[in-house]
Amino acid sequence: MSAWAMRATRAWSSVRSGAAALGSRRFAVDVEQIKKLRDRTGAPIMQVKRALQEADGDVERALRQLHKMGAAQAAKKKMRTTAQGLVAALVSPPTAALQSNGGHASQTAVLAELRCETDFVARTKQFRDLIKAVLFSAQKLVDAGIMTQRAVTGPEFLEMDGSQQPAEAPPLSEQIEVATGVLGEKLELRRVGLLVPPKPEDQKAVSLFSYVHGAVTEGHEAGRVATVIALEHGPSADPLALASAGRKFAMHVTAANPICVHPDELTDEDVKKGREYLRTVRGMSGEVLEDHLEQWKLDSVLNTQEFIGPHDTKMDDGSTVNVAAVLIDTSIDVNSFPVALRVTNFLRYEIQ
Repeated sequence: MSAWAMRATRAWSSVRSGAAALGSRRFAVDVEQIKKLRDRTGAPIMQVKRALQEADGDVERALRQLHKMGAAQAAKKKMRTTAQGLVAALVSPPTAALQSNGGHASQTAVLAELRCETDFVARTKQFRDLIKAVLFSAQKLVDAGIMTQRAVTGPEFLEMDGSQQPAEAPPLSEQIEVATGVLGEKLELRRVGLLVPPKPEDQKAVSLFSYVHGAVTEGHEAGRVATVIALEHGPSADPLALASAGRKFAMHVTAANPICVHPDELTDEDVKKGREYLRTVRGMSGEVLEDHLEQWKLDSVLNTQEFIGPHDTKMDDGSTVNVAAVLIDTSIDVNSFPVALRVTNFLRYEIQ
C-alpha cells in the first residue's frame, strides 16, 4: 500500500471514529430532560429528543429550538384560513376582599377565542390546554389591573402577556408558535374579553354564570359558543336555585344571541345593520321593511326576546312570554320578600 493510501485510510478511520463518538454523544439524552421539556411544550417525544440533542442536553436551548421550529411552521402557514377552533370562559370565584366592598365586582369573567384550521386539531388536548393557558393568563392580568378593556385583539393580549410573564415561563406567543410546529396547523388567538358586573343596587347582589355549548371536554371547559351573564338577585337567594336560574338564562343568551340587554342600548349602527339585513337578505323595502324592523328590534334585545326553554310564566293578555317576564317570575329568595332577577350585562363568543 502506498504512503498516500495509508494516510487516506488513517484519515477515514479517524472520521468514522469521530462520527461514532458524536453519534453516541447525540443520543445520550437524559429521560428526565425529555419528560421536563415535553411537559412544558407538549411536543412529540422524538421532536423533543431531537431538539435536546441539537442543544447538547440544554433544556432552555432546546426550548428555543422548538420555538424556532414552530415559528418557521407558522411563517409557512401564515396565509391559511383558521375556520375552526374553540371559545372558552373562566369565571373567578368571589373573593373575601371584594365581597366586603358591598358585594361590588366580587367576580369577573374572561373569555377567549382560539382558532385553528380543522376541528380535529381543536379537539386535541394540547389545543384545549393552550386556550386554558390563555384564560389563566387573562385572569392574572385582570387581577393585576392590567387588562381592563371589555375586549382586546389577540395581538394586543399577547403583548400584555409577554410583558408580565415570569422568566421561567415562556410567553403565550412562544407557546402558540411551539404548538403550531407540533400540531402542524396555523393557530391564531383571535380575541380575549372581560366581563365585569356593574355595582348592584342597594340590598342586592350580582353573580356571574357561564354556559358553553358544544363542549369538547368534561366540565364544559371549551366549545363552539361560550356565554357569561351577570345576574342581579336578592342577598337571600338560595344558592342551588340561583345556580339553576343562572344556567337557564345563560343558555338562552347562548341560543338566542341578543345584541344587548335593554332596548335603549341598541345603537344607530345596530339598527343600520338590522335594516340592511332585512333589505338584502329578506328582500324587504318601504313600509314593509320598517314594520319588520320594529320586530327585529324586539328579537335582538334580550329582555324583549321570546324566552327559549321551559318556564311556568303566563301572560295575562296571552302574548308571547319574553325574557323580562320570566326573570320577574323566577323567585329564588328564601325570605318572604323575593327580589326579581335582572340580567345586567353579558358577553358571548362563538366560532362561526
